[in-house]
Amino acid sequence: MISQTERAYNILKAKIVSLEYPPGKVLREAELIQELGIGRTPIREALQRLARDDLVVIQPRRGMYVSEISVTDLKQIFEARIPIETWAARLAAERITDAQLAALEDAIRMAEDRHSADFVSRLMESDRLVHKIISEATSNKFLIDGVRWLYDLTARIWRLAPDPAAGADEIQSQHWELLTALRKRDPNLAYQVMERHVLDFWSQVRAQV
Repeated sequence: MISQTERAYNILKAKIVSLEYPPGKVLREAELIQELGIGRTPIREALQRLARDDLVVIQPRRGMYVSEISVTDLKQIFEARIPIETWAARLAAERITDAQLAALEDAIRMAEDRHSADFVSRLMESDRLVHKIISEATSNKFLIDGVRWLYDLTARIWRLAPDPAAGADEIQSQHWELLTALRKRDPNLAYQVMERHVLDFWSQVRAQV
């Protein structure tokens, strides 16, 4: 059973990443306590953790708000994602289990139907799971945490794009290429495909925000 602090953190992070709480939204403890039905201390601890994640800004005596997103942030996030995620892909090719390969295929298939009413949501969830499974296949907690943190920051930016489905065919194709590289247990190929995947996604998002 997760703690109240963890529960508050997960709920608030989901609201921020999904843009239900948009950049710049003022966060008031009393309102969050009432909305979430969670006590003051867990809410405060969750907000402090979100501040460490760069999703919330806390200014003493001035209040708290959801962090803004800038072009500089976008550039720096992807500069960090490229070395971390390519190395994760390389390690995953050496360590991934058959169960993780099966889970990866299931995650990719989530976004196969371009005509579904919830295609954008399925595409985003598919991509999140692909990166999550690959990072977990490294069995390196620091890489797992790093990929998760940077992906959460990226997800907010992706949702701000006027057309989040732009480049969907390319994203999906690269997901299948990643799966092929991992099935072959080919670290160099996995590295190369992941590098191209992250760089291409950066170009797509940068062109829209």
